[in-house]
Amino acid sequence: FFSSQETRAMSGFEGGDMGGMGGGDGFRGRGRGGFRGRGRGGRGGRSGGAPEGPIDELKLYVGGLSWNVDDAGLQEAFQSYGTCEAKVMVDKYTGRSRGFGFVTFEEAAAATTAIEAMNGQEIDGRAIACNNARQMVERPEGEVFGGDEAPRKAPGVCFAWQKGECQRGDTCRFSHSE
Repeated sequence: FFSSQETRAMSGFEGGDMGGMGGGDGFRGRGRGGFRGRGRGGRGGRSGGAPEGPIDELKLYVGGLSWNVDDAGLQEAFQSYGTCEAKVMVDKYTGRSRGFGFVTFEEAAAATTAIEAMNGQEIDGRAIACNNARQMVERPEGEVFGGDEAPRKAPGVCFAWQKGECQRGDTCRFSHSE
């Protein structure tokens, strides 16, 4: 039932567009994703920009949500436009809202009406962005998101060493052997 956009969001791929720079979470230099490999020089995460894929006429992306809005609150805000189901995306580690969600309508006309009426409106004191969600584009197995670099050959092996660029030598915390 979930689109690929939702699946990627739930697996933690959507939050990595900070480019590895501070995210205001107290972890300087590690961005919002810590060392989970998101948003760092084309390895892991998304490359940024708008999602790819065809528009889903029945599913809406709702962004700018307050952390206090849950599935029921989001559905309540949109149910006056037609029968719908709502899902707020949460961080898989903390369980806290990620500030966006998806609303799926049974009819395309209801979805269009909801977009026109709700885009820019306030929910729980925050103006929301509301537009059609996009369907997931299937990517070939093993493709690295956001770049043309190959994935590591083995876990724990220095990525820079594999490319012949590691300058740390014995001080490198990663292995220099395959």
